[in-house]
Amino acid sequence: MNDTEQRNLIWRVVALTTSILVLLTTLVVVLCAILAPRAYGDFITALGFKNAGLVSYEYNYHKTNDINDLYYLNMKSILADNDKYIKKSYELLSSEADYFDFIEFVEQENINASISKMSMIFVSNEDDYLKGNYVQALYNLGEQGSFLYAYNDLKATVVTDLEARYNFVVGYYITIADSSDIQKNITEQVAVDIENYKNQLLNLYNSYDGVDEVEKYRLSVINYRIINILSSMRKINETLGYYELQELDDLARQLSEELLTLTR
Repeated sequence: MNDTEQRNLIWRVVALTTSILVLLTTLVVVLCAILAPRAYGDFITALGFKNAGLVSYEYNYHKTNDINDLYYLNMKSILADNDKYIKKSYELLSSEADYFDFIEFVEQENINASISKMSMIFVSNEDDYLKGNYVQALYNLGEQGSFLYAYNDLKATVVTDLEARYNFVVGYYITIADSSDIQKNITEQVAVDIENYKNQLLNLYNSYDGVDEVEKYRLSVINYRIINILSSMRKINETLGYYELQELDDLARQLSEELLTLTR
């Protein structure tokens, strides 16, 4: 065998070895995607392929039909800013019979994992967070029902006591809506409803003195919710001028100072 034949043989062996390695790698990847789709989704998401990871998470949910996997898909969709997946996964999640029981479990897990009193506030209402991201996804997708969904959630909320969950999903809409959409949807009646909701929460907040740690925590959650509402009212005011701006700013400043005291 001459030198040329030897070199050709070596190249054929290298090519064959490479082909076998590629085939084996592909086989391993396919098997991982089929047998462990959630782990595979985590792996490719960590590599930066977030949208591809969502395909694996979705496959994993359809494989298990587990609400935990559906919630995981929804959370990963939010992190990936994938509006289509946020919409699809949340609509499935919210239709689950044990949705609210599951949400309470998630909230408690989040609270237990919090490293400070302030961080506990941010994770205290998972329902509000998921609905808010759903509303923003609808808006980004150009769906007409985004504002109505948020507004109906506001109208359905009844202020009763410190232990109840108080959403402000319409705030997520106001955060991303442009001025033309705010002018179209935030009518004077909507503005009144938002202010009434703020006043109801403020009255509830002022009716307690926060004498124990549990009460302080619940007061801090309501305090932070009112601050969110005031922020939305301020944005509405930039376009429509429904409210007294100085009054909003003074109340927001007061509540911010009280929040620092409650979370010490």
